[in-house]
Amino acid sequence: MAGGILGVEHGIVLAPMGADVAGPELVAAVVNAGGLGLLASPVNNYEETVKAIRAIKKLTNKPFGAGILLQFDNSKTIKAIYDEKIAFMQVYWGEFPKEKVDEAHKHGVKILHQVGSVEAAEKAVAAGVDCIIAQGVEAGGHIIGTVSLMALLPRIVDIAGNIPVVAAGSITDARGYAAALALGAKGVCLGTRFIATKEAYAHEYYKETLLKYTENQTDRTDLYGRASWRAYVRCLTTPFHEYWKQQPDYDTVVNDDTQPIIGHMTIYNGDKE
Repeated sequence: MAGGILGVEHGIVLAPMGADVAGPELVAAVVNAGGLGLLASPVNNYEETVKAIRAIKKLTNKPFGAGILLQFDNSKTIKAIYDEKIAFMQVYWGEFPKEKVDEAHKHGVKILHQVGSVEAAEKAVAAGVDCIIAQGVEAGGHIIGTVSLMALLPRIVDIAGNIPVVAAGSITDARGYAAALALGAKGVCLGTRFIATKEAYAHEYYKETLLKYTENQTDRTDLYGRASWRAYVRCLTTPFHEYWKQQPDYDTVVNDDTQPIIGHMTIYNGDKE
């Protein structure tokens, strides 16, 4: 096993997969195995964030972190992270300037900034972050980048200086880990690889389906972000997805109560349609 990062034993980072797939049980399992676990934080919710963090603390005495989407107002969630004095905060999909990094450091929190371009990495370096996660377009979940990890990673390593760089995107085993290290990364960030675990808060049918699908059965799409922020995600090409991706673009459809409800989910004790 390669050396760790940021004082953690191993260079394996658990991506903060939402809605709450990367919940307390999965974070604690990764942390107890020597990795860096990142909680999928509730969006701008102080009480639920504190509850989730304290649940992790009951399962481990090792350092862990939480992820923040900068696209949304997350001031309440960030306050909870600082008040609970956890070790790391991953920020993503937006800028996190030096004054905010400095504030995090005053609270004893190290910042991992996930980026999808060299330009964003340059801003992260200037802000003084503690780690940069370079995300290739192959990644699952929300995808901010547009180029492959193979092309992006060495360029970010070259400008990062002494800041450790972690590779993210389509890494699933030791061979991918070794390839990332060869390109200059100090570790890898994995998301999808951890979903089919007993600790992940995902439906068992989804876990089983995930294991059956291949690299040719995913799609990078903005379908699931058309009602809010137009974020690209990578998903499985299920019959459900293939049907709905053919529907009219959100620019031509009013997203109101006349539209059908196509699914339900529970996110941090809240029901969503």
